[in-house]
Amino acid sequence: VRNTVTLSEKSRFSTAVAVRDLNFLAIPAPSAPIALRAEVKLRYAAPPVSASVEILSEREAILRTETPVRAVTAGQSAVFYDAQGHLLLGGFIERALS
Repeated sequence: VRNTVTLSEKSRFSTAVAVRDLNFLAIPAPSAPIALRAEVKLRYAAPPVSASVEILSEREAILRTETPVRAVTAGQSAVFYDAQGHLLLGGFIERALS
């Protein structure tokens, strides 16, 4: 046991995230790329953040948040809501892009 604490750097914040394996709930899967605005939760207990979302296909999307998000982690869920709080779609974080 080393009894150490590791702190993350400010560079661990991201404003762009690749999301895969999308699951469409309140909107149909698009047949061509589309863009929309959504509130996105990238952690279970985190508050939602405003984002622009580019849905590239039925399987992948890129989201860009208005404010930096800490510790974007591959494999975690990304959940998208409309302005009224209705669940639109979800997917899994593939990687942070910035």
